[in-house]
Amino acid sequence: GAGRRRPYGGGYGYDDDDAYEDDFVVDSEEEEEEDWRREMRKLTGYDPRRFRERDDDDRSMEVGFSQLMAEEKRSERLGRREDQEEEERERQRLEAKAKRQKTRA
Repeated sequence: GAGRRRPYGGGYGYDDDDAYEDDFVVDSEEEEEEDWRREMRKLTGYDPRRFRERDDDDRSMEVGFSQLMAEEKRSERLGRREDQEEEERERQRLEAKAKRQKTRA
């Protein structure tokens, strides 16, 4: 019942959950994040200092409407050409397959 003591050796030596939780060591989230980052850097050989000087600022990569439309047109033209080439390869593949089947028959 309530108030009974646990028998010797029948537990972890704590009478209540609060005493058990007080013994836990809790690292802050920042420490945990830094730990896994450090381990990943050791494993991969990644050194972020090598990339500090790179200028990845893409804010200056603005284009006007006419440049955007020209790029869209180029992209569409290339896409159509690739589709046509793929259709031609597929047609040739089917023709070759039909020839193989015809010679077997």
